[in-house]
Amino acid sequence: MEHAGWIRDTIESWVGEYLDAAAGHAIAGSIVPIAEELLVTYLFQACAVRGIPPGELEKRDLKEALLEGMQSFKLAEKFRKRVPQTIGDFISDLGRRGRLFDGEVLGKYVGALREAYLDATAEKPKPVVRPADKIGRNDPCPCGSGRKYKKCCMSGMP
Repeated sequence: MEHAGWIRDTIESWVGEYLDAAAGHAIAGSIVPIAEELLVTYLFQACAVRGIPPGELEKRDLKEALLEGMQSFKLAEKFRKRVPQTIGDFISDLGRRGRLFDGEVLGKYVGALREAYLDATAEKPKPVVRPADKIGRNDPCPCGSGRKYKKCCMSGMP
């Protein structure tokens, strides 16, 4: 990413100002110890999606950074559940400060990605659920031939 040092310095400055301000003091207690590292890492990941400065971020950058870029950021469960809301509040604050166009809307968007984020960062993947019942040997063949499944497509003979 071009100008990565300048971008990181800008992000660190914005995060520091946010955490020092009243808005930053409203962060839920359990995530406070990692808030600075979390916000800097997230915003840098979002900028890296398209190689842009933080003031030009859009929905797609924020979504990709949250659902894909933050997977390497391993967190305890008590922190993980609060990540989208914490990041969303920060993005909204950037909008209120005039640093990110449409920041209020983007912040709510990130907060709304909570379930997708929790699914993407889950330790165990969700089990695959069969959308329909399994075809039994004696059921009519789904190809529509009128024969039993065992005498038709099950054996590989249409």
